[in-house]
Amino acid sequence: MAASSKVGRKNAVVGDSNARISRRPARGFHRFRSGVLNVTPKGAEKAQTLNNQNSPLLRLPPELRNKIWRYVLGGNVLRWTLVSSSRYSLKYRMAPPPGQIILGLDLLRTCRQIYAETALLPYQLNTFACTEYAGIKGELQYLQPFQRSHIAKLQLEASSIRGLWLGQGYLSDIERYTDARFCGKYKLGFLPALEEIQVCVLTPDLRSESAVDECKRSVRDQLSTLLAGKQVDITFENL
Repeated sequence: MAASSKVGRKNAVVGDSNARISRRPARGFHRFRSGVLNVTPKGAEKAQTLNNQNSPLLRLPPELRNKIWRYVLGGNVLRWTLVSSSRYSLKYRMAPPPGQIILGLDLLRTCRQIYAETALLPYQLNTFACTEYAGIKGELQYLQPFQRSHIAKLQLEASSIRGLWLGQGYLSDIERYTDARFCGKYKLGFLPALEEIQVCVLTPDLRSESAVDECKRSVRDQLSTLLAGKQVDITFENL
């Protein structure tokens, strides 16, 4: 009996190693092992799904729908912000600063097809901003692994005098630590889809242009070490 139950559990797992799931029950939902919701319709849901596909929005060509999704879900700078999660509680989340347009994440709850087309876009189309380089992992650890793995843009702050701030000191102070402890703690391998890093350089009025340029060269070298050979576009903005 024990052996047959084990076989049953094994047979309940389908798909390859990257997208294996437990079979969805007739009611409720399951997630792929990556964390993405399994929105395959079952039973009476199939008729509703077909009906949704006949809506004016979903009858649009895919390229037009994609433009709408990008407009609604992209183009924001998200920071670690204290936001209201219910009437009586607050939570820290990655969100636009107060006063900016709030992400239209309710769109993902509209129907299964829209979720399937848009679930990854908030991570691919927005910039995730961290004041301290050392805080990147801490601030992004509350995201699901599949969400972190699709982040394409980071925004960091750097001092025009000392470069990237690591919380306990500037990177220039600890660059001598190139062993496994340093690599594991600060390198960016946990963001495999990263394509661009925007660096905001804090520039006091007394800093000369040549000093700021030297800072940018230093930060670029620092990031080259932290990226471990990964090709990422690095841009700078003086603040």
